[in-house]
Amino acid sequence: MKHNIHHEYEKNHWWFKSRRMVMKHALMKIKSLEDKQLLEVGCGTGGNLKYLFKDIRHKHGIEIDEDALKYAKKTCKNSNIFWGDANFLDEIKIKFDIIAFLDVLYHENIINVETVLKKAYGKLNDNGFLILTEPAFEVLIGDHSRTVKAKRRFRRDQLEKKLNKAGFNIVKFSRYWGYLTFVILLFKRRLLEKILPFSLSNEGTDIIHIPFINKFLFWITKVEMLLLRLLNLPFGNSILIIVQK
Repeated sequence: MKHNIHHEYEKNHWWFKSRRMVMKHALMKIKSLEDKQLLEVGCGTGGNLKYLFKDIRHKHGIEIDEDALKYAKKTCKNSNIFWGDANFLDEIKIKFDIIAFLDVLYHENIINVETVLKKAYGKLNDNGFLILTEPAFEVLIGDHSRTVKAKRRFRRDQLEKKLNKAGFNIVKFSRYWGYLTFVILLFKRRLLEKILPFSLSNEGTDIIHIPFINKFLFWITKVEMLLLRLLNLPFGNSILIIVQK
C-alpha cells in the first residue's frame, strides 16, 4: 500500500478511528500512562504516535521503511523517530515502560514472531507493558493482505501462548474485536473478491474512503464497544492484547 494513502486516511478513516477507540478503552488498564516511556515498533507514517499516544510525554518510534519514516518524522515533531527493524530490538540501547506492536507481527518482514517477542521482553523495564494488535483468522486473507505484505494472521490463544513463551505471564487485556464487521469482511474477501473481475479497493487495499460507508462502519464499532465491555466473544477481525512483564 502506498504510504501517501495510509498517511492521508489515518486521522478520519473508520478503521483507524475504530482501532484507536478500542485501544483507548484497553489502555485504561495502564496507570499513569502519560508518564511512561513508550516505543512503537513499526510506527509507519506516525498516526498512532500523533493521535493515539498523544498524551504520552516520552514517545519513540522505529520504522524500517524509509518512505514511511519521512512521513512519520514530519507528522510527529514531538516524538523521537528513527530507522529500526523489529527483528533487532536488542540493538536499541535503552529500555521502555511500554512497547507497542500495532499490526506489525503479521508482516512478511518479521522473521520469527517468538524471537521478536522475546527481544521486546528484554527491552521492557520491570513491570513494563507490551501492547499488541494483530489481524485475526487466516480465513480473512484477501487482496488487502497481499497489498500490505501480510504473511500470517493469528488466533488469540495462539498469540497468548507465544507471549507466555516469551516470558509474559500477566494478561491485563485480551479480546477479539471487530465482531460485527467480521461478517462484512468475510463476505468481501471470501466471495466478492473471488467473483468480481475488478478490485473493490484502492491500490488493492481495504482502505477506501466513501463518506457514508465510513460513517456507517464507524457507527458499527461504536455499537460494538457496548459488547466489548460486556462480552468476550470468540471471533473478530482483529486481536488486542496487553500483557505485563
